[in-house]
Amino acid sequence: MHVKKGGEAIQRLIRANENVNFNSIAEEAGVAKATLYNNPEIREKIGLLRKRNSQMPTPNN
Repeated sequence: MHVKKGGEAIQRLIRANENVNFNSIAEEAGVAKATLYNNPEIREKIGLLRKRNSQMPTPNN
């Protein structure tokens, strides 16, 4: 069940153009960060999204 909550939270955050990290997902999903860290599938997905986001160019101000 936590995997489903985590996956749904990730999708909601992506659609809302919000930061995707362990804190934001845990809060959005209503689960403990430890739950996310202990789930290899969710942990890997978060890691990939964080890496992708860090490589995206930032808008020039």
